[in-house]
Amino acid sequence: MGFDSKVVSGVIRRVDHKLYLAILIFITILAAFFRIYNIGLNSLWLDEATSILISGGSISSIIHADVVHPPLYYLMLHLFLFLGDSEWIVRVPSAIFGIAAIPLIFKLGDKLYGRKQGLIAAFLLAISYVHIYYSKDARMYTMLFFFTLLSIYLFWVALEKNDRRSWMLLTVINILGLYTHYMMIPILLVELLFVLFTHFHLNLEQRGCTVKRDILKPYLLSLILTALAIAPFALMALSGLSGKMSGRNIIGIRPNYAFFHDVVIWFDPTSELGRSTEPIFSLLYIILFGYGIFRSVGKKEKETFLMILYFFIPIIFSIWVASEMHFMPRYVLHSLPAFLIVISYGIVDLGASIAKVRGKLSRVPYIELIVTIIIVGSVATIAFPHIKNISTDATKNDWRAAADYLKMNAVAGDVIIIEPGYNRNPLLYYYNSTSCGTILLYPNGNITMIEEIVEGYDDVWFVVTRDIAYIENGDAALSWIQGHTALKDQFKCVAIAKG
Repeated sequence: MGFDSKVVSGVIRRVDHKLYLAILIFITILAAFFRIYNIGLNSLWLDEATSILISGGSISSIIHADVVHPPLYYLMLHLFLFLGDSEWIVRVPSAIFGIAAIPLIFKLGDKLYGRKQGLIAAFLLAISYVHIYYSKDARMYTMLFFFTLLSIYLFWVALEKNDRRSWMLLTVINILGLYTHYMMIPILLVELLFVLFTHFHLNLEQRGCTVKRDILKPYLLSLILTALAIAPFALMALSGLSGKMSGRNIIGIRPNYAFFHDVVIWFDPTSELGRSTEPIFSLLYIILFGYGIFRSVGKKEKETFLMILYFFIPIIFSIWVASEMHFMPRYVLHSLPAFLIVISYGIVDLGASIAKVRGKLSRVPYIELIVTIIIVGSVATIAFPHIKNISTDATKNDWRAAADYLKMNAVAGDVIIIEPGYNRNPLLYYYNSTSCGTILLYPNGNITMIEEIVEGYDDVWFVVTRDIAYIENGDAALSWIQGHTALKDQFKCVAIAKG
């Protein structure tokens, strides 16, 4: 009795599919654990407290409160605030979007290169320090990350199918992304450049590419609809952004030759927000990324071209932004998927290439799998201690401890000066000056005002963070405080002194 080869191959495909699904579920659960465990450990920092302050207002006030950041994230957080405003509740939305990105990067990697590459990319994202960190941060960065990743995936689907439903889905997601953060703009540039270059320069029939020819018109229609939908808020935001774009960048990374290096360091799984303790892994990632591009460009030309644009365009766009205003590496977090997907291709291809080489090594059973496990396992082994630090150590300004200290030591009638003054939001989240009977003042580096306050009151407390260096006359104000007060206690990035 013989076996039907079609039946056998069908069974194998089903088993194979279930195995990949099981591994993806495991990776997603692992990612969820990293992003949810001890999510409320750190006290809120400035931007998180600002998120709560804005989101706690009315719908109208939320829309007009922060023209520098679009309102969608704040509107979503507004709904979560009905459940409470504890640290873990306000961070849950970020964790949800962070977790949802894991199966999504698998889908994109699978569609472009294959399931092995998709799984490896999903695992590398699951153990990414920077992605875990911002999945525990009550800001819009993982929400933006999710929408940009989903946009690129739907963009490719729309190119393949070229039907109305696919283009409409892409349009909706692009609109949501723009209402989340303006750094969605470079993703639209990625898609525009790919369409134009593909339409005018590349032979779409080469190497079995499934991208349709008649894509220019539906794509441009999608782009126009997106622009019209964001126009009302964009016009309102122009004035706010123009005020920020002063041509001075005193916070964050600088628009120079080291910009790419700084971004890649942030993407290193052993790097704790740019503080790389294992630089060899930054080098490993760069090598695998370059190798992945080199090996894939001849076999998957269109796919690799999209990934190159996906990685480099947001960074190039960011270099221009960084030349005009304060810029932090978290604004290019959404370039990370392209980086990891290409690295994943490099890892798989390296194992396959070794398996094809003549010699003793090529005859080792499952050599391709062994190479993959060695590389990915090494990254995971080194990354796990750093991941642990996120959930066990204070990694943000400890305003909770600072507030507790003031509750115990400052008495009614005392004055509390916060420098710089814009840092008052996280302190006010934990400390109620009205119930404590204290007076909060914000001289913002004005030494004359500080001297008048000290002369007018018996006990004056100073709550100072390193952000004082970023305000006008900040260094002089810090020198005055250091010379005229006594340091009482110091918490994570928050110092308390008394004059």
